[in-house]
Amino acid sequence: VDLNSSTEFNIDTAAYDLNASGAVEVDGAGVSIDGTDDSNLTVTGSNKDLAISVAGGSTQTLTISSAGTGTNAIDINATGGGVDVDAAAAVDILAATTLSAKGATGASFGDDTGTWEFNGSGAVTETGMTSCSITPSGAITLTAGAASTWSTSSGALTITSAAAATWSTAAGNFTVDSAAGVLVL
Repeated sequence: VDLNSSTEFNIDTAAYDLNASGAVEVDGAGVSIDGTDDSNLTVTGSNKDLAISVAGGSTQTLTISSAGTGTNAIDINATGGGVDVDAAAAVDILAATTLSAKGATGASFGDDTGTWEFNGSGAVTETGMTSCSITPSGAITLTAGAASTWSTSSGALTITSAAAATWSTAAGNFTVDSAAGVLVL
């Protein structure tokens, strides 16, 4: 069946079912599909892919939006594999409240060449960590804008250096205190 029309082609029906044993192709200057009930776009079959893309370059945008108010207003699930996000420029994630990144066996942040920054007027807080290991290939610099404390709630605090090390203060006293009254150097 070949349908050609130079004007609008309109089908009004209570239900419309289109079945084809081969491919179905829809081309138009613009394509709009609107539904007023639950809807889906599904590809069924092993090793079959679904691609949603904006091609041609320039300033195009691929937008996924939801007016839902639940905690999963946008829900992305990979039931058998991983999720891979690649960007040629910056990635910006903005949460109006809390942003959580979790891994059942581990979570990795940063890469071998870039910088991972925590920036803002708030605080970085960790609660419940069983251990913390930081092993950079370069130096670690900690700079605080206010009085700071290194402490342990139990057990010893050990700081070692493989080379000469300097602890200093730009103003005021540098105090080392021991509850046992003994300082071992």
